[in-house]
Amino acid sequence: MNKLNIALTLNLDNLYGMVERNSLLLSIQRALLFNILAYIRFIFIEVEKGPFLKIWIYSDKELNESEKEIYYSVAGEVVGDFTELNNQDVEVLFFVDQSNFENIQKLTNLVYARYE
Repeated sequence: MNKLNIALTLNLDNLYGMVERNSLLLSIQRALLFNILAYIRFIFIEVEKGPFLKIWIYSDKELNESEKEIYYSVAGEVVGDFTELNNQDVEVLFFVDQSNFENIQKLTNLVYARYE
């Protein structure tokens, strides 16, 4: 069983101090419109100390380069919504996970869940 989590990391000083949580959630929702592939299962977003913004995307299969580019673009759209954010601070990591929802690592904010 492979694991696919896309972790998009923005290296920022205090993200919630600079960007309102609701604005961030609305931004990611807008950026994801028409950009969710059929085999994407769940998308979570979390802001951690450090400071990092992480977007975790759970998928059924490994994404090819053109599919990965969709999520690099999503990251760019979110960064473009906030003058406090910078594209150079973004890291995107890809993993595959076919586990049940109950068995996956859940983060703070679920922004997408596929019907299963």
